[in-house]
Amino acid sequence: MKVWPICLKGLFVAPFAVALCLAVLTVSHVQVTCSGVEERRALHPWPQMSIASSWTGSVFRDIDSYMSDHLSFRSCLIKARSRVMWMMFRKSADNHVIGDKGQIFYRFIAEQYLADGIRLFPFREVRGALDRLRKHPLSHGKQFLFMNFRNKEFLLRDKLPLVWRSHFIPEPELPFVRLLGEIRKEQWHTIDLSPMMEKLRLKGVLVYSPLQEHHPSPETYFFMLRRLLVTFATMSGKTISPPDDFPKEKRDSLVDDEPYLNHFYVRPLEQLRASWTRTIDGIGPDGHTKGITFVYEGSPNAPLPNLIVYGDSNSMLMFEYFGKFFLPFFKSVVVHWNTTDLEGWERADLVMINFTDQFWGAGMVINSLVRSLDERRLRP
Repeated sequence: MKVWPICLKGLFVAPFAVALCLAVLTVSHVQVTCSGVEERRALHPWPQMSIASSWTGSVFRDIDSYMSDHLSFRSCLIKARSRVMWMMFRKSADNHVIGDKGQIFYRFIAEQYLADGIRLFPFREVRGALDRLRKHPLSHGKQFLFMNFRNKEFLLRDKLPLVWRSHFIPEPELPFVRLLGEIRKEQWHTIDLSPMMEKLRLKGVLVYSPLQEHHPSPETYFFMLRRLLVTFATMSGKTISPPDDFPKEKRDSLVDDEPYLNHFYVRPLEQLRASWTRTIDGIGPDGHTKGITFVYEGSPNAPLPNLIVYGDSNSMLMFEYFGKFFLPFFKSVVVHWNTTDLEGWERADLVMINFTDQFWGAGMVINSLVRSLDERRLRP
């Protein structure tokens, strides 16, 4: 009897057997109950029989979908898979990644920092839209600032499970980092607030909440606005003295629910919130979602000129919670959140565009703004 062939077969099979045993041992520790399992979608109903559906064969696909959705013990399998994914990969079924000490991250944002997310990012669309905006005839005489910073998933990547952070693309290769480098050469003022956020974190400031809240903390917004004020003053040839601190209250615990402030220990006092002259309801660049324009009419003797802002919810939140501190520095401020309306455009001296890192819709928003300018220009 030849022993070597048997040994070689054993060596080949052994790794697969060990992997199977580990999987069984892992699943054996997963306890699930089948009661009360609900999915965030409607299960496939029993198909309606008709001659047309039988002729096209769609009825058989519908029956297959029905059987898949109503398989015996299906709810147990769903819950077991969720538990296994959490235990092995720190993934949860509701699109979260659980990091160090229970830190919660959004999986779909973390995935944007992987190779496929970087490769698919519409870099040229965003780049071309910014060029068209700056060179538009109705943009003459205005100064542009593009503001950006890293998302929670990248800035706190050391808190992510190793299986995630080990596959992140290096920072110099990120699309928005490359974008800032390119447009800086073409008369754009740019500011990346990520290094400032890193320094705040080293000083012990809670830059991002460990809970589900994705926006930076109020403390971080304060220092962002302070930095922006100094930048706008430099662009305008002015000298100002922004505040060094703000009145605040502190909490002993965090609450993972609305509103935004519940996710942080330090929160600004209510008296600092903006008093907008008026707000205007609008429609987002996609033509469906809601947008809002916030208008502040200041003093004509204010040190800084008229400012208009187009961006995501970060610009809305930072100006909202610290409006009493920062808005009076400007003659007027118009903040467009999820809208490309031209309210405040004609009188604006400073234009700020801000999107958090890896925002795929940036090109769509800026192109929508250019189309609005084209329509305004052609209007009699």
